Amino acid sequence: MDSDGRSCRATAVESLLALGFPYALEVRPEDLEHLKNAPVPGTRLTPPRGGPFPALAVGLGALALQVVLGLTGVVVPGGLLILQGLLTLLTLTVLTVASVGSPLYRGALALLTVVSGMGLGMVLVPEVPAGWAAGLGGLVAAFLAALRKS
Repeated sequence: MDSDGRSCRATAVESLLALGFPYALEVRPEDLEHLKNAPVPGTRLTPPRGGPFPALAVGLGALALQVVLGLTGVVVPGGLLILQGLLTLLTLTVLTVASVGSPLYRGALALLTVVSGMGLGMVLVPEVPAGWAAGLGGLVAAFLAALRKS
């Protein structure tokens, strides 16, 4: 096996097929089946290291940026923006403590995605305080949490 998890057998079968006639005739059906089931390098997403902390760090960093934008007057804080921040904090907490793949984890992941998407969508509504920083960070955190395996 190489560092990508690909076997020598799969690489050899692929090479014989690439050579064409008459070499491809030497490939046995079970070798073709093995090649079909072999992982293709570069196509698998690997979960981030560090458990829940990469998603938590990105989410909290985005919330902190949103607070700084509110304190500097770039974004006027409002009820929906505060609700977005609270829901993001709640979902990040649940994603940190819940076991991966549980219904609670999947529900928190879905809620974080919806809340973050709505935060980005608030930018399009003129009279609503925009939570674009928390929305973008929340979507990235949701992506990192979705990749997490343990």
